Amino acid sequence: MRLGGKPWDRVTEVVGMLLEQQGLRNIELGQPPFEPAETNLESLAAAVGAFVKTNPITTSYALYADTMAIIKPG
Repeated sequence: MRLGGKPWDRVTEVVGMLLEQQGLRNIELGQPPFEPAETNLESLAAAVGAFVKTNPITTSYALYADTMAIIKPG
């Protein structure tokens, strides 16, 4: 999981734990982390697919999450 554009392993672990509590099984943190280029959603999806092909996963699915927040004063 990325938070503010940077990978946060601890946040990833918490999200994994929450998903496990809801019934998702076989959760593993992938290594190396995926480092996307600044891009649009379509090319991001293609980049994730290419990354998974070159870094095989051991589960039947891959989850990528990137959370961006804009904090405004007031």
